[in-house]
Amino acid sequence: MSQFINHYSFLLIVLPVLVGILFVLLRGQGSRWKQLLSVVLVLVTAALFFLFQPGERSLAANEARLELVAAGKPVMLEFYSDY
Repeated sequence: MSQFINHYSFLLIVLPVLVGILFVLLRGQGSRWKQLLSVVLVLVTAALFFLFQPGERSLAANEARLELVAAGKPVMLEFYSDY
């Protein structure tokens, strides 16, 4: 369960906020600009989700990483979470 929350934390945080904004925005008489703004918000949210996807790792094999560290040159190690 914690892995699911880690991988989809962006959606778990943004979707309820987006639904709340859309509810307030489109409640009552919806004008044309409110509908357009709603579509733009949904598209921006989807674009951000795909933009923040992690890329492929540059060194997949553990042996290659060990060779870089043992080569005698300074190596910068970067620790990160997927999201």
